[in-house]
Amino acid sequence: MVFNILIDNTDDHEKNHALLAEGRHYALAPAYDVLPTGQALGYQQFRVGAQGLDASMDNALSEQIDRPYLRAERQSLS
Repeated sequence: MVFNILIDNTDDHEKNHALLAEGRHYALAPAYDVLPTGQALGYQQFRVGAQGLDASMDNALSEQIDRPYLRAERQSLS
């Protein structure tokens, strides 16, 4: 979802996310149906975070689990 925000792909929705299953193991499928719109609408079709559809990095990171080793990385993105 963060990648979609960064490239302004506002048509991100549930059907664009999939898992690949091998026995009892799952992996995230490669990205597909990714198309930058260049419209800078400021929202996504898919809920991004605590502020709903708002297409911002703050919103995308708003519901992350707080892990000390990620704090410095998040601060560098701000």
